[in-house]
Amino acid sequence: MKQMLKSVIMLITSILLFTAVVYAWFTISNDSYINPVNVGVTNEFDYDFEVRYYTKDYVYRYNQEILAIQVYDTSTSSWISPTDLPGGTVYLIDGVFISQYDVLIPENNIKSNLIMEISVTFKNTAPLLFSQKMISNTDLSSQVISSMILETSRPYYVSEVSNIQTLLSDSYNHYAEEFNKYSILNTEFGLVDGSSNLIYPKHSFYQNGSYQSTLLLGDNVIYPGSTERYYYNFSYDAQKVNQFFTAEFQSTPYDITNIPAILFFQDIQVVLIGGNS
Repeated sequence: MKQMLKSVIMLITSILLFTAVVYAWFTISNDSYINPVNVGVTNEFDYDFEVRYYTKDYVYRYNQEILAIQVYDTSTSSWISPTDLPGGTVYLIDGVFISQYDVLIPENNIKSNLIMEISVTFKNTAPLLFSQKMISNTDLSSQVISSMILETSRPYYVSEVSNIQTLLSDSYNHYAEEFNKYSILNTEFGLVDGSSNLIYPKHSFYQNGSYQSTLLLGDNVIYPGSTERYYYNFSYDAQKVNQFFTAEFQSTPYDITNIPAILFFQDIQVVLIGGNS
């Protein structure tokens, strides 16, 4: 493929370093182990990109200049480190963007999803066929896993418990960069057709019940000078979380003061590939 573009954008960027009184949660990888975004380009292909993360309460961005995740502080109208937010860090624990999953109280799991936005401005000279896929790369978390004492029989990963919806749209380009699109996008991802099926279906790394390390998310044609916004909605697969939790802890005695946890380590990479042929 000529003028090949390969952008590997890691879903989340910091890893959980210790546990708390929760049942299961997504984690993100630590900057000291990996860079949050890896971007490579061949030949003369040129493009710009931005990454945003939307949760129920906060907007995050990846700052390419300082190679770090920032959160928007409405009190000062500025982007700051999440650890500097007034009232304390917005992480439940250092490194957690998506809310924990509660296997005992389902009501605690409402609006725990994370929506990611990747904006890419293409400077190509001809239309390109652009493909989306996600891959599981467990090396992203290998160093931090090796430094931990796990409560489980093996490491578990985000890709094993994720439902993923994808949306390509230019309908939300006019909002300010600090605007939290969570509510709007959450409504969009929840739309159903006349048969009550999701318009944007949920995908997973399981095909016919068997786990696969690659998830293909389709193709689209992009044009010179255009800005495309790719949205990804990451939510828990409740059945899988409960399956793993039961397998690990069904015979373990515990009470409310000693609740076991499963850590789901970051392994997902979003891969965008485009070319003329």
